[in-house]
Amino acid sequence: MPKVSVIIPTYNRASLIGQAIDSVLSQSFRDFEVIVVDDGSADDTRDVLARYGESIRYIHQENAGESVARNRGLDEACGEYIGFLDDDDIYLDDALETAVGFLDANPDIDLLSAQAYRLTESGILTSELVRDRTDSGFVSPEEVLLRSPVGAGNSWGRRDALRDIGGFDLAIRVGEDWDMALRIVLEGSIHYMNQPLVALRSSENRQSTVCLAPAKAARRYADHMAILSKIEGIDCFQAALPLAVARVKCVYGLNLLANEKWADGESYLSEALMSEPGCWADDQHSGKLALAYMITLDDTFGLDPVTEFVRRLFAIVGRYSVMAGAHRRALLGEFYAGRVFKKWSDNRNKTDIAHAYIHAILNNPANVTNRGLHSVFVRSMFGGHRVFVDAAVGDS
Repeated sequence: MPKVSVIIPTYNRASLIGQAIDSVLSQSFRDFEVIVVDDGSADDTRDVLARYGESIRYIHQENAGESVARNRGLDEACGEYIGFLDDDDIYLDDALETAVGFLDANPDIDLLSAQAYRLTESGILTSELVRDRTDSGFVSPEEVLLRSPVGAGNSWGRRDALRDIGGFDLAIRVGEDWDMALRIVLEGSIHYMNQPLVALRSSENRQSTVCLAPAKAARRYADHMAILSKIEGIDCFQAALPLAVARVKCVYGLNLLANEKWADGESYLSEALMSEPGCWADDQHSGKLALAYMITLDDTFGLDPVTEFVRRLFAIVGRYSVMAGAHRRALLGEFYAGRVFKKWSDNRNKTDIAHAYIHAILNNPANVTNRGLHSVFVRSMFGGHRVFVDAAVGDS
């Protein structure tokens, strides 16, 4: 029997699935099996997988979703430990050796989650870290609930523990790994290792992955609220549950505002801030998401929708937070600083760059120390000679 079963669900990723498989087959640790569950792909996935012969176990099913595919792999797995790898991600060298060594040495740990590097859409491995947590150690129920470092693709668990909780909940389509982690931490224990063991792929323009589609955002909201409803009344989650609920409502409210659903957006955001006034200031994710919506709106429609989005957002936040003005200026300062570099990269339009440069400094005076920002501005105004050393990056 293999020590580890690596389960790779795939759907229409013929151009990428081979990279995921190869990253497993090249591991220094050799006692594993690779189970690829093809969720009804309509492209050349079957032909690509056929080239691997007996190096993998190939399972084909009718299209039923990623959670069904993962559970199918879990049912078929023979390994003592289970690793889930998405079809567009890769294991780093020695990932299995490190994960297996840790789980062998710590029999009380049911799930190991690791740091990850970001992989660009074109397959370039970057030094950018995916998880915010910077120390290794125990993951508490509250941490899983509020800022979970656990994702299916960067975790390895004991097969029996994963089967005991029933695998992935098929009713949850968005946030299924969060739901899984909540059930694992309730029944057992999770450890986080601040050592990158995987690389997770993302879009070249990560803001393009922000979902402006109301139907998809509504599904995400419904699934996340369903996840939270499952842990109501469980003692270890109760202290942090109101904040978790407020954050989910805040995220949905931001989407509604970005889609100009003004009344609905105001309703969800107001409800979130009324119950947990700190959910905006204390949750860095909300600010990052608001910035991502601003960039997406600007790229798609221009500045006017961004201005209206920000105006309406902080009219709401201002009712519940005395720091709303400071948060607004910080957000706009970051947005306009990024816009300077974006316009320089896109078309080098002097007017656009000058406008963004001025607003970046007006909203956040700390931007005056950003050498890259100054360099791009000067070069756009007076020609292409290099003025500062770091013109291509916004270092400060």
